[in-house]
Amino acid sequence: MGSWGFWSFGLEPFSENALLVLSLLRLKFYPALSKARFLLFAFWWGALGAVGVEVVPLLFKSLESKAQAGQIAAQLFVWTSRLTALCGLIALICLLFKMFWARRRPQPSQWGLEGEEKVQSTSIVPSRSRSDWLLSLMALGLSWGMLEWVIPGILLGERRAFWHAMGSGVYLLEWGVSGAVLMREAQRCFGVKGSN
Repeated sequence: MGSWGFWSFGLEPFSENALLVLSLLRLKFYPALSKARFLLFAFWWGALGAVGVEVVPLLFKSLESKAQAGQIAAQLFVWTSRLTALCGLIALICLLFKMFWARRRPQPSQWGLEGEEKVQSTSIVPSRSRSDWLLSLMALGLSWGMLEWVIPGILLGERRAFWHAMGSGVYLLEWGVSGAVLMREAQRCFGVKGSN
């Protein structure tokens, strides 16, 4: 089959039959996994929106102590940033899997499926993968920045107005990235016009 270097992951001994079995399993379970990813990304987008728009303002209205409300809000923002990191990592792993699969899968002509070659090549290899990589890396970077700098800066209390403004901006970017990832996954999952 030829060597694919780093992307082979030491799987050179795979025979054509093993790749055929993997291909059939992928075709069977891919729609369910795609819908599960869509639900996870929808939860991510909804959680960021709910915490930022509804829960945190409600905390500051309901609790008499602003310091206590601030501590609870900080814990919520840590949780949402960890959720952003998890979803960005899942999106990145899915992209790596697609890249690996596109290089390792046998050509349909080897199985006698010449008519399906065009369909499989367009559905397995995404055409707009650069923006997918960018969105995944942005999610990881934003969550790391929020966890490493913004939240500790707010909790220290020095230049609190600056860190609150920075945190609001980073949180808004996280929410925007989650919406973009959700939209791209909806295009793939449900075959919306303009999908990969």
